Formats: sequence, structure tokens, C-alpha cells
Amino acid sequence: SIGALKSFYCGRFFQAVMDLPFGILFLYVIWFLGGSLVLVPAGALSIYYLAILFVKSKFDSTKRVHMQMEEKKSSFLLSALRNVFSIKSLSAEEQMLRNYEDVLKENSETSYRMNFLNNSLSVFSRGLYEVIIFGSLCVGGGLVINGNITTGAVSACIILSGRSISPFTQIAAHLFGSEDTR
Repeated sequence: SIGALKSFYCGRFFQAVMDLPFGILFLYVIWFLGGSLVLVPAGALSIYYLAILFVKSKFDSTKRVHMQMEEKKSSFLLSALRNVFSIKSLSAEEQMLRNYEDVLKENSETSYRMNFLNNSLSVFSRGLYEVIIFGSLCVGGGLVINGNITTGAVSACIILSGRSISPFTQIAAHLFGSEDTR
């Protein structure tokens, strides 16, 4: 629909693109304050993009199967409507109903797999924030113990690391979901 296209191109994606320079700036500030501490959010983003590539390939294959199931369901319904008199005269309503239930079952299974894969990325991105905070705390603690940075710098880097990856994950989620809008 037009509303879906409008929100797709003007909503969160536009906001994420506008936030992207700030994400890059935050990564630079983390590097400036914490040095090697910038590797934590950068590494987490790399893992996130690899996960997207993995899930996207599975999602695309599942989507192809789902489209075939949708086509099979439509063909079955059209065939049943065309042959309704033959089905009635042969008393094959029960058999057709069982066949239709089988088609619906296959269709709902592929739909479930698609929804599972689609939601798995959002769950993964939420967990990514926790991993970044914990990783920054661990790496930053080691840097503080060695005297390389202060606790204030670690605190600033932890706050900035969570904020820095937000535009990157939003853009990745948009690119992942762009196939559905086409």
C-alpha cells in the first residue's frame, strides 16, 4: 500500500540515515577516549552484519518456498471452485477438505519460519547492545587497571558505544526488510 511505502522510505530509515554521521562520530570519540575500546562496538557490528547475511539467505529461501505454498493454495482453491459440481456429485468434500488442510498446514509452517527469522534479527540486535556494554566494561576495566584510561573515559565510552551502533543496526534492519516492500 502507499502508506507502507511512505513509512518505508520516510520513517525510520530516513532517521537512521540522518543519525549515521553521529554514529561514526561516536565511534571516533570512543577511539579518541578509549583507544582499543572502539574494537568492541566495531566487532559487534561486524558480527551483526554477518548474522544478517546468514539470516537473509535462510529468509530468502524460506520466502521462495512460502510463495510457492501461496501459489499452491490459490491453485487449489481455484481448482475446487472450478470443479465444485464434480466434487459434490462424487461426495469428495471430506477428501478436498483434508487436502486443503494439508495445504494450509504447509503454508502456515513456512509463514512461521519466515516470522521467526524476521524476528530473530530484532532479538539479536537487542542482545547486541547488552554484549557491547558488557564487552566495553570488561575491556575498559582492563584498560583502567593498566592505567591507560580513566574510569570516566570508560563510562563515556560505554554510553557512546550503545548510541553509536543504533543507526547501523537500523539501516541493516531496513535493508533486510526492503525485500518485503518491493
